[in-house]
Amino acid sequence: LRAEIKPESDEIALTNKGLIPMEVEGVLENHTVLVKGDRIVAIGSPSEVEIPPGASVIDGTGAYLIPGLANMHAHLFEYDPDPRHLILYLAGGVTTVRSLNSRKETFSWRDNVAGGKWPGPTIFLSGRVIVGFPDDFRMLAVGLKTGTLLGIIFVSMLLFGAIVAILALVQGAELAMEMASRWVLPWLVLSVLAAIIVVWRKVIPLTSLAARFVPQAAVVETPRQARAEVERQVKARIDFIKPYDHLDRETYLAALAAARENGIYTAGHIPEDPDFISVEEALAGGLNEIAHVDEMTHEFLIGFDPKDDKNSEWEIAMERIDDIAAT
Repeated sequence: LRAEIKPESDEIALTNKGLIPMEVEGVLENHTVLVKGDRIVAIGSPSEVEIPPGASVIDGTGAYLIPGLANMHAHLFEYDPDPRHLILYLAGGVTTVRSLNSRKETFSWRDNVAGGKWPGPTIFLSGRVIVGFPDDFRMLAVGLKTGTLLGIIFVSMLLFGAIVAILALVQGAELAMEMASRWVLPWLVLSVLAAIIVVWRKVIPLTSLAARFVPQAAVVETPRQARAEVERQVKARIDFIKPYDHLDRETYLAALAAARENGIYTAGHIPEDPDFISVEEALAGGLNEIAHVDEMTHEFLIGFDPKDDKNSEWEIAMERIDDIAAT
């Protein structure tokens, strides 16, 4: 390509190229595209588009111009943590990337590209995937809860010991020992009861603990926790919500409802465990987009039983494919 670049100008004319549009079939030959700043301001034949005297000109004879491509299902950072490689998207013609997971690092990537600090595609980020604990990790959940429970008891006993030590300094060791012998058992019992209520009644979500193992996941176990997580993500300026797997029906639908109430788009999975949720239920609940086609293939199977072996072979009801597509 021949180019006459004028760095002081914010206008660029791309000339003599074949333009591939989106609204009609075919190629628009020998078209000029005029860009000013970050906007396309004119498209047409050379006789229709006047090139300003101070504009940079890129002669695209023999070349073609297409709209920027969009990668709508990427996982930024997960496979390549180096933001310098974002420019490779542009080199491949990809000007928009939607990442279906987010970490704290990717927020800075999005903002630095948007602010013109880094070269790269426009980035749209989901929040952390909103997920439940899979059956395979129930023991991990029990371990985390047990550790939290023991931590609460330990802190409570430290507090009790500190009170006794202060009393010993102020009132004397005899009074302090008398109080300790009278109250240590009731205090311990109350600590255990409080810890059980807090942990097993799910007052404390496992999100913060699980995030140490899976930083892109927000683990929720109740509808209340799901709503709270959606609210947190909205405040963190995410672009859309990603509901994920292993959520029971009420928790999954609560996440969708909270997103809908906040006007936030949802693109994610349809859980099959612990509850089986149909495509119709998910869409009626507010899911805007199903992330993977295999999450609805069970809808086409004759006699499908979600409790049966997933590797079983099933006959396909072809008419159901049309029904689901229409839905």
